[in-house]
Order: sequence, then structure tokens, then C-alpha cells
Amino acid sequence: MRYKAKSNTFRKITIKDQKLQKLTNAISGLPGQGLFQYITEDGSYQQIDSSDINDYLQSIGCGDFTAKDFRTWRASTLALKYIPQATKECKKNPGKKMETCIVRKVAEKLGNTVATCRKYYIHPDIISDVAEKEPQHLDLILPDPTHQKLLRKHEKMALALLQKTKSL
Repeated sequence: MRYKAKSNTFRKITIKDQKLQKLTNAISGLPGQGLFQYITEDGSYQQIDSSDINDYLQSIGCGDFTAKDFRTWRASTLALKYIPQATKECKKNPGKKMETCIVRKVAEKLGNTVATCRKYYIHPDIISDVAEKEPQHLDLILPDPTHQKLLRKHEKMALALLQKTKSL
């Protein structure tokens, strides 16, 4: 799927879930520029923005979460996921900083600038923890075992780091 993102840049992503592919294709055929929109009962087109998503999250009882929290979670877990790749890159180029390598990889994945990703997307406690620790020590962080089966390794690490710093 190819679409116009912020600052008129184009992004290409792959949607692996077939049901989601079909729904996305159907929605993208609606008139107007917004990808996320729907047809109301009276036949008009209604775009969906972050406030609609936030209202929905509140209505289903997700607690005090917003779309921004999900964005931060995704970027933070990606930061931890990219530690092994960034470690190899920093070993090849000792002048590079681990934090910068990781943030650049996350920014590339999410289609943002490094500065925006560092300032608004990756949780600051994740960035500071990654910058301060040797990467091999991050594997020693274990979250609450009740989440073990539901989360990927980098998600478990993010949860544990944020619980440790009382950011959750």
C-alpha cells in the first residue's frame, strides 16, 4: 500500500493480514483525501481523526490511554527490537552512538525524522536506559510474568523498563 504521509512524503507499507487488506482497499476507494473515513447512515462521508480514536478508546474502557500512547508504545518497542542491529552497526563504526543508531532505525520504520522520533515518539525512559546500559544487560530485564505469553520479547522489555521507572 502506498499513501501520502506527513509533509507530502510518500510511504509504502505492507499489510499482511488479508482481512485488513480488504478493508483498507475498500476504505481507500471512498472520495476525499483521508484514508480513515466511513459512510454515515445518511450517506455522507465522515473522516476519522485522532480525537475520534481517543473517544473510542475511552468508550471501550481502555483507561486513560490516547492514540499518542499507542504511537509511543510502538516506537519504544521498536527501539528495543533494533538494539541488536544497532549494536552491530556501532561495533563496525565505534564513533556512532547507540542511541542515535536506534532512533534512526525507528524513524526510518515509522517514516519520521530522527528529531521527531526522538522528541515525540520513543519514550524518554527507553532512550535514556538504552543510552546508559550495555545492550547485553537489557536482556536481563523481566516483566510481570502474567504478560509473558501476550507480548513479544522487545515488548516485554519495554514494559519492564517503564514499570521499573514508574512511567506506567
